Amino acid sequence: MKSFFKENIYTVVRMIIYQLAMSIFGFSMSMACAKNRTLLLVSGIFAVGLYLFLLYFMMYEIGQKDGIKIDGGRLAYKPMKGFFIALVANSVNILLSVLAIFGKAMINGLGFFERIAQLMPAESAVLSPSWAVNLYSVCDFAARFLQCMYTGVAKILMPDNVLSLALMPLPGILVAAAAYPLGVKFCMGVRKKDKESRSDRYR
Repeated sequence: MKSFFKENIYTVVRMIIYQLAMSIFGFSMSMACAKNRTLLLVSGIFAVGLYLFLLYFMMYEIGQKDGIKIDGGRLAYKPMKGFFIALVANSVNILLSVLAIFGKAMINGLGFFERIAQLMPAESAVLSPSWAVNLYSVCDFAARFLQCMYTGVAKILMPDNVLSLALMPLPGILVAAAAYPLGVKFCMGVRKKDKESRSDRYR
């Protein structure tokens, strides 16, 4: 574990910086398009797509660099490396979503589906216990603020649903998990890999 952090802390920090930058971008887009639902959804999809593209490109490039070392026998292949890097980078997002869902579930006077769906933070002021209300409100706000690139999509598809917080980190984690092994596989370029596969076929 210690060696993993030592080797990948730069990538983790870089991924967090990308998230913060895209969060600011997503917030600006959502504010500009807030009055039009169609534009809000389109801008949200664009912000999410751009964020995922940046993550994919970053992890693919890292996979290519590692792939050269792997081919030379200087590095062991770890296909889940991208997944674990993204998981660590999103650990704060995951923790906030878990705490927000837990806090909302503990609020009294709500049915199960009400606890996890249509409750605005402002409406929770009259509910109890206060610790659960505060936990939900603070964590919900923090999680959405740190992942504003998903604001447009979340407001249209899952408005005020706390479960959307648990879904937000998943696309980035899955993209990073897929991009790294692809980078390793095509570290020398697609054409060379195709040529090698054809030569193996006729041996």
